[in-house]
Amino acid sequence: FKISDNAGHVGWANIEQLSLTLTPTGEQVEFTNTTREEFEQRSWETGVLGGDFGGATIMTFYGAYLFNSNFSTEFGYSQAIGSASSSDIWHADILMQPFPDWKYSPFVHMGTGMIDINPKATLIKPKDLTSQFTKFGFGVRSYLTKRIVMRLEYNDYVIFSATKDTDENEDIKEWKAGFAVFF
Repeated sequence: FKISDNAGHVGWANIEQLSLTLTPTGEQVEFTNTTREEFEQRSWETGVLGGDFGGATIMTFYGAYLFNSNFSTEFGYSQAIGSASSSDIWHADILMQPFPDWKYSPFVHMGTGMIDINPKATLIKPKDLTSQFTKFGFGVRSYLTKRIVMRLEYNDYVIFSATKDTDENEDIKEWKAGFAVFF
C-alpha cells in the first residue's frame, strides 16, 4: 500500500506492517483479504460476458446461485446484435464444475430459454420470431484476485424454429469471455 503522513512523507508498506497500525482511539486496524478458500465457498456470483453468437456480437449478464462447490444454477439475459437481426435471449442453466479447487477449473452446463429474434428490414416489416432453445456448453473459470473471477465458455444452441413448412431447427455456436464477482 502507498501511504503518507501529515508531514508529506510518502512510502510503501505491506499489509502485515499496516495491521500493526493503531487508530487515534488506540484500536488496531483490521484488514480483510479475500482468499481462494472464500472463492471456493462462495454462494452467489454475478458477471458480464461478451463474444460471438453465430456471427453476431453478444453481451450477457448473469447471476448464479451455488448449491455447493460443484453445482450451481444460473439465470441470464443476453443481447446479440448482428447485421441481419438482433436478438434478446433469456436463459436458465444448470452448471457442474467437477474440479473447483483447480486454478483453471473446467465446467459443463446445459440450459434452456427463450430467444426473441428481431429481423432488420428496410422495406417490409417482417414478423418477429420468438422461439424456445436448449443449449449445451463447456468452459473454464479461474479465480483472479480479491472477488474477481475470469470465465471463458463455448455453447451450442439448438433453436426450435421448426414450422409446418419446414422441419429443421437452427443450430448456433457461441463463444464468450468475461469477468464475474462473487459474494
